[in-house]
Parts: sequence; C-alpha cells; structure tokens
Amino acid sequence: MASPAPTTLVAEPITRRLPVGGVEVTYHDSGAGRTDLPTIVLVHGTGGSTDTHYPFIFPMLAGPQRVLSIDLADPGSPILELRQLEEQVIGVLEEVRADSVTLVGYSLGAVVATSVAGQRSDLVDNLITIAGWAKTDGHQLLRNNIWRRTKNSAPVACAEFSAFTAYSPGFLRQLPAEYQSFLVDAMKYDDFGCRQMDLNRKIDITDLAGKVTADTLVIACRDDYMVPPHHSRELFSIIDNARYTEVRSGHGVVLERPAELVHVISVFNAAPRAHPAGTMIAELKP
Repeated sequence: MASPAPTTLVAEPITRRLPVGGVEVTYHDSGAGRTDLPTIVLVHGTGGSTDTHYPFIFPMLAGPQRVLSIDLADPGSPILELRQLEEQVIGVLEEVRADSVTLVGYSLGAVVATSVAGQRSDLVDNLITIAGWAKTDGHQLLRNNIWRRTKNSAPVACAEFSAFTAYSPGFLRQLPAEYQSFLVDAMKYDDFGCRQMDLNRKIDITDLAGKVTADTLVIACRDDYMVPPHHSRELFSIIDNARYTEVRSGHGVVLERPAELVHVISVFNAAPRAHPAGTMIAELKP
C-alpha cells in the first residue's frame, strides 16, 4: 500500500545501514528499552517504508521497549523474489542479536515475517502478523489486475481505486475532501513498489507458516478490501501457536487506527502467552 508523504519520526531513532546480499539495508533503532520486554522489529508492507507505514506506530511503541524498523531495500533484480526480502530481515536480526525478539510484519511485511519465523526459530521468539496472508487468491489477483491495467493508462483512477481499497468506509467518510485528495495523491509506486506488487501475485508460504513455532498473534482488519480477514483466519488455522484478533479498520490500519494497533501489539509483547494458543481475542470496543 502506497502511503502519504513521509512524516518525520518523533522518536529520533538511530539509523543504521547493513550490507546484505549485495544491497545496503537501512534500519532504525529506538535504542535501549526495558530489559524485561522483547525487542520489537517492524517490517513494512508493499511500497512502504518506516516513514510512510510506521510514522505513528514506531514512536508510540518506542516508549517502554526497544523498537527497530527495517526499510526493505531494492535488490535491483528484474523479478523480485520473496527470499531476497527474507534475507534482509534475517541479516538485520543476525546483526542485532537481541535477547528476545517480537517480529511484527504488516501486509507484505507480514508475509516476509511469517516466512522468516518459519525458517529461523532461533531469531524470532514472538510473531505478530498484521493483515497478512499465506497464499494469494483469486480475489487479490482481481484487484491486482485492475491496479496493473490502470496504473499507466488511467493513473488517477488507479490512485483513487488504491485509496478506495486501502481505507475503510468509516474512515473515508469522515475525512474532509482535501484530505481524501491527499490520500489519493499519495498512492504512487516506484519501480521497486511495482515489483512488490508483482511479488504479491505469487505468494505461497503455506508450508513455512506451518513451521512457525513462535508465540504468534494474528491481527486481521475487519474492513480490509486488499487482504480480507479470511486470509488472517487462514494464517490462524495454519500456525499452531497462534492467537487471533481483529481491528475495526481497512487495510491501512497503520495510519487509520495506529493507537489501537499499538495497544494490541504492546499487550501481546508484554505477555505473549496471556492467552493460550487457539484463542480468538475479542476486539477492542470502538
């Protein structure tokens, strides 16, 4: 999901760069937090970055606990492969070597995080997926087809369609017209973002998701038209050690309902086993 223009991170994190697989991966580090809380590592979604997907989440989470956020780098290959993004996340986790890690992925970042957790249980103690999925289905392909066929021939319609599917009706209807226009104008994809959209068409991490042993929280967005809740319920059914909850939001939950999302993430990070595996946790009251 492309997002509004970058917002300055108020937590003033330390920005570090790490060579991984021939590219330089940037990650932001809030610095030391409470030693009794796992370090949270954030992975953004399609076409995003720390600044565009986590401008609110990062500083709000960075109060009590250490938070790192990875900006996925363009490997430069004509066809983007999931393994290239996985390698970048693994590279940062190996570099940091925190005592305990809660890996949090949003959208495509949730796919990457789940796949990493399925391969490297030594690096991921807890996993949180936000609007993630295990296998691309026909509904997602149809939306991706519309985006693909309009992005060059009808770019304004493509941007309006992207904003329409990114945010919930309840969110859009309360916005002033000028802010709706701002959201539409922000729906731009560079070449790397377009190749992430291509990658989204062929996701199938079903087998790796089944190998996840980390304590997991699956978060679905109730009004998500990009990755509808049935995908999160599928992840919940595949990962044995998972809990499930929903947030009343569209796919753009990181911008639409950041405070609620921070609460859900923080509560789980403080006590991942407060609810036994298999629990469907009631959503917060609006």
